[in-house]
This record gives sequence, C-alpha cells and structure tokens, in this order.
Amino acid sequence: MASRLNLAIDIDEPPEALFDLMADVGNEPAWNPDALEVKRIGDGPLAEGAEWEGRYKGMGTMRVRLDEYEPPSRLGFTTTGNKMDMRWRFAYSPRGRTSTSMRR
Repeated sequence: MASRLNLAIDIDEPPEALFDLMADVGNEPAWNPDALEVKRIGDGPLAEGAEWEGRYKGMGTMRVRLDEYEPPSRLGFTTTGNKMDMRWRFAYSPRGRTSTSMRR
C-alpha cells in the first residue's frame, strides 16, 4: 500500500543554503536524528544519479539516489531498503529575504 505525506514548513535560511544542505545526503546526520551514518557511493559532481548508503534507526541500511536536482528550487530522491522503499520530492521557494518555504 502506498502512502503519501504532505509537509509544508518555513525555515529561517535562504533557499540556496537549505537546498545545498539537503542535496548532499551525507549531511543528513546533522539534521536527521534517525540517520546514524551516510556515505557517498562513488565520485563525481553532485547531480542526478548520485548515490549514498546510510544506516538509519529502525530501518537498517538504505540506498539513496538523487533523481531530481534543480538548484535551488527542487530536489527528488528514491530511497530503497529491506524494510521500505520511499520517494521524496522537495520544493524550495523564498519567503522574504532570508527564509525558505519548503514543501514535501
């Protein structure tokens, strides 16, 4: 059964900073308490097709693939693992001069 989660949040950071933080999944342990360790697989520029492998509380090891990369406005990821597969899509838009509205 597929489920969908819609989320909207305002964050006191400019869109570029938030986009850059989230686009590099290796940063996830800094903001997601369930991400224990996340490492990039392979080399090359941060672009569609980049992949990471991570260990997550309650989920075990998961592979994350960057599917959509449109700085600084859109990101998309596919996450696969033994317990669950997920697709994440994020849209970033300016809210004032120093804030971002993020929608999932």
